[in-house]
Amino acid sequence: MSDVLLRDLVEGVRSTLATAVEVERATAHEALTEDMPDAQMLEIYAEEGSADPTTKTDRTTFGGGLRQERCQVMADYYTRLRSSIGDDMALLIDGIDSIRAVLNSQDHQPLFGTAGIVSFTWSWQRVIFERASKSYVGARFTLDFRLK
Repeated sequence: MSDVLLRDLVEGVRSTLATAVEVERATAHEALTEDMPDAQMLEIYAEEGSADPTTKTDRTTFGGGLRQERCQVMADYYTRLRSSIGDDMALLIDGIDSIRAVLNSQDHQPLFGTAGIVSFTWSWQRVIFERASKSYVGARFTLDFRLK
């Protein structure tokens, strides 16, 4: 089992990504709510995880086995209530580029200010989020972490 706590991992992602775009709110854990602000927002949450089996052939040093854990964290980026597709996409693309820049800058330890992260990969996709019978333009970032 990894020494990295999910709470620390999610909070590290939240605090790091909150610097990427001018968001009214960046929430995680018990701070997640159903209400939606009129400005940009990030919601960060753990989605799933798994662990590798420890075997005698997985070696780090001197025959010691290594079990790494994988954890997936989602970062939902809401730009605004859907209105004009051109304006929506312009704001969305600028936000995605800002978040991409912050993710690409995570090139030295501790990644996301959290000790125990070995590496991570990420992807994003454009999303129309449905909340309270309203449509919000945004993007979902999927971050896959390898933890030691």
